[in-house]
This record gives sequence, C-alpha cells and structure tokens, in this order.
Amino acid sequence: MTNATRVCLVGAGRAGQVHAESLTHHVLREACGLRGLERCGIGETCARFGVESRFNSLEKAIDSVAFDAVVITTPTSTHRELVAAAATHGKHISARSRWR
Repeated sequence: MTNATRVCLVGAGRAGQVHAESLTHHVLREACGLRGLERCGIGETCARFGVESRFNSLEKAIDSVAFDAVVITTPTSTHRELVAAAATHGKHISARSRWR
C-alpha cells in the first residue's frame, strides 16, 4: 500500500470545483478560500466533495494540517503570493498563471 498524496485546494469557485472533481476520491483533503469562507462558496464545495478541513488562508492550512501539494485555483492576480508561500514550505504546486 502506498501513501496517498495529500492536496490542499486553494480556491473554491468554478475553477476550484473543476479541479476538485478531478481530485475527488483520490487525494483532496483540505481546502482554502481567500474571500472569506462563505463568500467564496467553500462550504458548499467542501460538502460536495467530502473535504475534511477548511481554512480561510493557505498559511492557516500550512500551520494546521500536513499536506504535500497545493492546487491553486484562485484568480491569477493572487497566484504569485500563494505560489511563494507554498514553495517556502516545500509544497508541490500546481497553478496556471500568465505572470508578467
């Protein structure tokens, strides 16, 4: 038996739900919303996909639970800061951005 990769999904909007659908039943265990838990729809997203933990920042998730990778599905303008935070803590990162 292999150890499962634990993933933290950052963002619970439309893109987050598409990624959560792909990750469900495999690795998704934590989720973060950046606009306040209720405004970003994280409650509904976590319930829909059976996510165990909810946080309103990536930093709180990093401080609270063990996970291996981060899937960033927030607006592109937030990616740089989130990628830097995840990298600082040695997390594997998936984010699609057009940085300039």
